[in-house]
Amino acid sequence: MFIEHQAQLRIEENGQVGMAWTGQAGFAFKDSGGLIYHVDPYLSNACSRFVGYHRIIPPPIEAKEVKADFFLFTHAHRDHLDPDSIPLMAKANPEAVFVCPPSCLGPLLEMGIASGRMLILECGASKRIGNAKVHAVTALHTVDSVGYVLHYGDVTVYITGDTVYSDELISIGEHKPDVMMSCINGRLGCMNIPDAARLTSHIQPGYAVPMHIQMFTENTASAEEYVRQVEAYSGVTKGFIMRMGEWYIFDRVRGFIQLEL
Repeated sequence: MFIEHQAQLRIEENGQVGMAWTGQAGFAFKDSGGLIYHVDPYLSNACSRFVGYHRIIPPPIEAKEVKADFFLFTHAHRDHLDPDSIPLMAKANPEAVFVCPPSCLGPLLEMGIASGRMLILECGASKRIGNAKVHAVTALHTVDSVGYVLHYGDVTVYITGDTVYSDELISIGEHKPDVMMSCINGRLGCMNIPDAARLTSHIQPGYAVPMHIQMFTENTASAEEYVRQVEAYSGVTKGFIMRMGEWYIFDRVRGFIQLEL
């Protein structure tokens, strides 16, 4: 139903954007012009083969069925730059553009993605991508990992990517995000719940969404505990737990609106 709901979703106001969590650190967005953006889609079980982490939830959609205009990646780890899904998504979306930091270039070429379809975005760079203005921001994880700040009209979204806590990240709050998607798993170079809640309280988004959870038994954390700490520490931010594979309309005034399609 993921694609059917995506097709039916209509974003008619500048202060709205469609959002879906596709699992792990993956999110999909639909803007008012109908363009679709996927960030870090992990739709296979590739990590089982490479590192012995077996996914415990099915993907909301098969990679070959994904419809998108842009794919954005934060770094080259396989649960973000999925070697099994990307070739299938590229074939299904021959006009789609792949946006990434430099370290992803080689792996994408090995997956058969033509260099002409890639857009390199280093940390600190900004670019209009489709109808969105995209900033690649600091993420302290691999050598050139990034997070993304995405401006869809009046709605601003901050995706941390994988990162540990640092005061360096506090300045990202200058973008005044309406929604912040934060890693909380606390392993393998990612913030734990207290650190994620601390960063969130500095950033002060309107809404905070936990991510990088519920995919692997060995690498997860409590979404509910993150929400509890965020709301206790911030006094401003509301926590929101997205259901994997479900589309929402995010409205700057009303917050997350679950679809009734």
